[in-house]
Amino acid sequence: MDSVKRPVFVRPVGLLLVAALLAFCASGCGKSRSDDRTVTEKLMNDYMTALCAYNIKNMNRSSLTAFDQYGDSDAVIASCRELASHITWEIEDISISGNTAIAQVTLTQPIDYEAICSEALDEAMRQIGKSEEPRSAELLADAIRLAARKSDAVQTPVEIPLSKVDNQWRVAKTHAVDSILSNIRTSVAAVYAYLDM
Repeated sequence: MDSVKRPVFVRPVGLLLVAALLAFCASGCGKSRSDDRTVTEKLMNDYMTALCAYNIKNMNRSSLTAFDQYGDSDAVIASCRELASHITWEIEDISISGNTAIAQVTLTQPIDYEAICSEALDEAMRQIGKSEEPRSAELLADAIRLAARKSDAVQTPVEIPLSKVDNQWRVAKTHAVDSILSNIRTSVAAVYAYLDM
């Protein structure tokens, strides 16, 4: 018997199977990245919409850490919402690396919430002095609304970190957003507290 080695040929079906498997793996990885981009963009839109509505409950649904809810009066919450409604945003970019991401967002917001509330309190006090019946909270709310409309705005670039935990994207703690919420709430609560003295 002749022991001649014959060349080994791969059957065309085998090549097609390997090519299909490689294509599937490549498209699966691409799909995952695409899904992450879609999910993080939606998360950021939901989060920023909640911020601009001063909806702490919805912000906490999107976050890894919860923002404090102070049990403020309806009047304080309504005025906080009024100030927050003057914030606009634009998502510039979201860079994703594994289970973390950074959203680059440009915020446009009133320059100084404390100044708005101080001006509003002065105006409300003038109106209260002229009013026959005390409607101080209502007058202050109106004054905050008017002062916020007249306020100059400033653009601020912020980075908002995101994390994927248990296959769910969430906003990680961010100093920039904490600071905005704190400035709004502190400024509004202070002037309403002054009226209650």
